[in-house]
Amino acid sequence: MKKVPLFAALITLSVGFPVLANISLKMPYNSDLILVNGKEASGNEELTLPNGANQIAFRYQGNFYQQDQESSFDSDIIIMSFKGFDTSYSLTLPNLRTMNAAQQFNHKPQLTLTDKKGNAVPFEQGKLMKKGLQFGRDYETEIATYNNTNQPAALGALAIDTPTNMPAQSRGTNASTPTNSQVNVGQMLDFWYSQADEATKASFKKRIENK
Repeated sequence: MKKVPLFAALITLSVGFPVLANISLKMPYNSDLILVNGKEASGNEELTLPNGANQIAFRYQGNFYQQDQESSFDSDIIIMSFKGFDTSYSLTLPNLRTMNAAQQFNHKPQLTLTDKKGNAVPFEQGKLMKKGLQFGRDYETEIATYNNTNQPAALGALAIDTPTNMPAQSRGTNASTPTNSQVNVGQMLDFWYSQADEATKASFKKRIENK
C-alpha cells in the first residue's frame, strides 16, 4: 500500500471534506421528548447530539378511533440509549390503531433505530417509572438516579452533564474537557499517521518534540 505524506494528507482532507462532529437523530411524529442527555426537552424535532453515548427519554403519543370514539394514548416514559459517531439515525415507532395495541406497546415498547442506509442500530431501552402520583415530577433528578443503576439503558459513569444543541462556550467547556472538534482532530491525526511513510512519521515526531 502506497504511503502518503502526513501533512499533505491532512491538508487535502480539511480542504476537500467538512469535519463532522455530531449525530443527527430524526424523531417520529408520534413521539414527545421528555429528556435529552439528562436535560428536560419537549416536541419531536430532529436532534443534534454529540458523538459517543447518548440517551433520550420520550413518550409515545397517539390518537385512534375505536367504536366510533376517538381515544388518546400517552405511553410510559421510554428511555433509549445508544452510541454513534458522525452519522444520522432515525427512530421509528409503530402506528397504534386500537387501545389493545396501545396497551401491548406500553407493556413492551417496540422501537426501531436505523442509520441513513436503513441498517438497524443497536440500542438499549428501559422506562422511567415513578410510583404514586405522577404530577410535579422532577425528570432530571429521576434520570440521574436511574443512570446510577445497572439498568440496561443507564449511562452510569458516562452520564451526560451538559445539554445538547448548545455551543461549547455556553456549556462551560474548559481546557480539561475535550470538545468534539478536538476529538475529531486527534482521530484524524491517528489515521493519517498510520498511513504515512517512515520519513514523514519521523518528521512529525520531531515537530511535536520541538513544540
